[in-house]
Amino acid sequence: MAMYDYVTFRYRMPNGANGATFATKDLQCTMDQYEVTNQGRLVRVTTTDQDERPVEDLNYSGWLDIISASGHFRLEFMSGSLRAIQVMDEDKWAQFDPIHCIPS
Repeated sequence: MAMYDYVTFRYRMPNGANGATFATKDLQCTMDQYEVTNQGRLVRVTTTDQDERPVEDLNYSGWLDIISASGHFRLEFMSGSLRAIQVMDEDKWAQFDPIHCIPS
């Protein structure tokens, strides 16, 4: 059975899709839940092991591939902040802009 982590990202994606919950294998694959905040920060919001993986801002840098029925996207983080979003099927990049966040 494949294990994933889940990322909530409420954002209007560059291809027009509305983001919500995505699966990823780019983190620890422990079924933890993460959120990309309106400020573009990746935060662990729930975990199966609070002692080893506390709920916190990860200050993440690197690429994070996320997948859902609305598509496959690559998020680029630098120094903890989301900088750009790539639509993988279209090879289209867009800069992260908080104005495209969808209120929860």
